[in-house]
Amino acid sequence: LFCVYYFSHRLKTDDSWTINFDAMSLAARSNHALKPAKILLSYPKLSHLLTWWNQLMEGWLLLLPLIPVTPQVFRSIAIILFTGYHLEMRLFLDMGYLWIACIAMWTALIPPVWWDTLA
Repeated sequence: LFCVYYFSHRLKTDDSWTINFDAMSLAARSNHALKPAKILLSYPKLSHLLTWWNQLMEGWLLLLPLIPVTPQVFRSIAIILFTGYHLEMRLFLDMGYLWIACIAMWTALIPPVWWDTLA
């Protein structure tokens, strides 16, 4: 799970990801963009924010489940953030079933408290 996000983050070294933060607006112009992605072309600040958020998620927030202090809390936060992240990416880009597979991977880290609550 860690490797998927870490290496994805490490591959994003272009200026559009690290300096200009316009990678999401470039993606909105691609053939993989869905209709809601065209909104990003009208709001460049939103595009910059989503590009920055992508870098933050893949570069740093993937470490949340590794925090040893109250791991159930940090795992829960990570699961919620990454599920939202993949739903947001699905809203803008057609990436096949990748978003479902990534959300499914995060279910492996569901804390026992969640299962106890459901029972």
